[in-house]
Amino acid sequence: MNLRLHPKLPNTLYKYYPPPSAEIRYAEENLETRLKYGRIRLTDALEVNDLFESDPVINWNATSDDVYRKVLQVYDADLSVQPHHAENQRALRQQYPSKAILQRHKPKLYRSIKGIQSSIAQSTFKLAPFYCLSEDCRAVLMWSHYAANHKGICIGYDTKGFEFPGLAMPINYQKERIRVDVTDLFFYDEIPDHSDLIFKILRTKSVDWNYEKEWRFFGVKFGEGEVYRAGFEFPFDRTKIKEIIFGERATDETVEKVKSYVGDLSPFPMFYRAVKSASHYSIDLQSI
Repeated sequence: MNLRLHPKLPNTLYKYYPPPSAEIRYAEENLETRLKYGRIRLTDALEVNDLFESDPVINWNATSDDVYRKVLQVYDADLSVQPHHAENQRALRQQYPSKAILQRHKPKLYRSIKGIQSSIAQSTFKLAPFYCLSEDCRAVLMWSHYAANHKGICIGYDTKGFEFPGLAMPINYQKERIRVDVTDLFFYDEIPDHSDLIFKILRTKSVDWNYEKEWRFFGVKFGEGEVYRAGFEFPFDRTKIKEIIFGERATDETVEKVKSYVGDLSPFPMFYRAVKSASHYSIDLQSI
């Protein structure tokens, strides 16, 4: 299945890696898996390096009427009950009187914030694993942070016709954390599709990260009965490896090892060396 395209999906997206060195855990295995065997690994939200990842602020200022409206929403999702009908409205109000509903469900509604957040992170977000990429192959900080201080590589993938069973979405960067109404969590396991809420949280990060220009490939299809777990490795067409860029400090051994992984791939990807600009604090690319 083709990747579900976003209207602004770049033609090329990049993934930074440390060099294939035995000194760096799993580095050699990861590169060989990507380049030689054509497989990409999905990550869940708990594995990334952002302290605020998948950690929304919960708004606890819900009134009894707020909760009552959520009850109607949940019942509306059940085809056996149509709360917008007058008789059902009356029946629901008898079962869930607005003034009493908070007291009736207080033990469940006012569980600890951390308990709710942990529950979400440990369960639902594991059902939306992703593969992180970047629009930019010349980001100095990305080379420093993800490519072992310019000793690693950056793989450029051609996104046209990329076979991946999921969604491609860019990250939104903002100053304020995502806020979630407690009523959304109150009936979290009773509403059939929370994909909007999940993706809103998973696609939002602090402006401190905007240098990454991140995109995420989500290996999940909500509502289609198919779920892909974190850690699962998807096969992809290796001809979509469009270019491979070596950091300025990458050794000859790294270059040769990476080329051996690529083998006789056809069409053969372009190889570049990322080097310091002679005039600016930026990265230039040289063909090798």
